[in-house]
Amino acid sequence: MSRPLAAVLLPLALAFPALAGEGGPRLPVLGLGYEYDLSGEREEFLLPDGIQDPSIAPDHPLYVRIRAPWSLLEARAGTYDWGEVDRIVDPYRAARFEVTLCLYGPNTAVDPSGAVPSPARPEALKSWLDFTRSAALHFKGRVRYYEIWDQPNRVPGWPIEKVAEFAYVLKNTSVVIRSVDPGALVAQGALALGTDTLEGDLAWQKALYAQETATYVDVLPVRPRPGVPVESAVARAYDLLLQNDPSAQL
Repeated sequence: MSRPLAAVLLPLALAFPALAGEGGPRLPVLGLGYEYDLSGEREEFLLPDGIQDPSIAPDHPLYVRIRAPWSLLEARAGTYDWGEVDRIVDPYRAARFEVTLCLYGPNTAVDPSGAVPSPARPEALKSWLDFTRSAALHFKGRVRYYEIWDQPNRVPGWPIEKVAEFAYVLKNTSVVIRSVDPGALVAQGALALGTDTLEGDLAWQKALYAQETATYVDVLPVRPRPGVPVESAVARAYDLLLQNDPSAQL
């Protein structure tokens, strides 16, 4: 290990609404797990000891979220390397964890400008969709949730004035993933919530819903920054979700 495990393996807590639809299963109020961030240099990650947990049950899931940049997994255009992700996914799936794979980030191997994929950059968008299709094929039956980008409301290329461009990427990526893995669930890229930016963050999400993205998404992740009053901020995000996409999880 070139750095402490805590730098790459983080505890993860996921909040869910208490009730599903009428007649549906009761969703967990809190899901716990681990998070891996593969955005640094390639290195060997130690898995925690004893990930087998007898408490795992359909109403008591444990999760692992893997944050994997596009540039790491497609370092050469058209060539995919899933090895680092496989090495994390397989033992956690063997231990019956639910896996979330967050795919995100520009890739200069396919677009030297480093810009985000968008309708204005059709070649980069096609490369992104080919990449996510290949990911869904490779991880079919092992990855439960695909998170499309990470904190897109913090990406310079997708301010609120260009939220329609992220909506286009989100919709098309969702269709591609579900076309090859109908059992997969799609998570919108996590919504970042800041202390001084909360109103703007929620306005960005509302503008995204106005682009009719709800039917393409199963989960809205939220990422409160340090110092954000979590209970009130998450409650406001949940209220916004209920107004626009009551079938989705938070």
